[in-house]
Amino acid sequence: MKISAIEKQKKDRQRYNIFMDGEFYSGLYEDTIVKYGLRTGDELSEADMEKIRSYDEFNYAKTSAYRFLAYRQRSKKEMILRLKQKKISLPSINKVIKLLEEQKYLNDEVFAYNFIKEKIKNKPLGKRVLADKLREKGISSEISEKVLKENYSEEDEFLSAGIVLKKYLNKGKFKSEYDKKSKCYRHLLSRGFDYDIINSVLSEMK
Repeated sequence: MKISAIEKQKKDRQRYNIFMDGEFYSGLYEDTIVKYGLRTGDELSEADMEKIRSYDEFNYAKTSAYRFLAYRQRSKKEMILRLKQKKISLPSINKVIKLLEEQKYLNDEVFAYNFIKEKIKNKPLGKRVLADKLREKGISSEISEKVLKENYSEEDEFLSAGIVLKKYLNKGKFKSEYDKKSKCYRHLLSRGFDYDIINSVLSEMK
């Protein structure tokens, strides 16, 4: 096969259309074209082009991953879903995930630790809800349990529940003591605190 034309795309100025023997063959990024020194008139086999396209996709996947990480830390599941949305093949996704883990950009245990600390600081929650949220992010139950056990003690959870309760009492309206206790109980339960923590905090309220 012979490269008959290399034309810059209109929508993406970093990407070029490659024509082989007069017909469109593939789109490639400028970096890929420079790396392989592609020029009009070059003759390449199907195996050569497959190797070039594989590199191009991996490079695109890598760039997309770094951009996704620029906003905040990500879990492994979040990254995989993001790359799938970009229509990247599974082999390229696996290569990028491996690279990011080697570079310490992806680490579910570190992600879980930072996630928990941020949530506790900005919006105190109980262990149950935190575990659910970590599960949604793709964090394994093993990692979730380990990180919560090591970084969110019963005393920490009690203090968090106290903060939540105080805010709720300041803005809540209650018809009676029973109504107040009942609503406070349900509110703390909805924020993921377990029964023992709730009962302890409500006892302190008295």
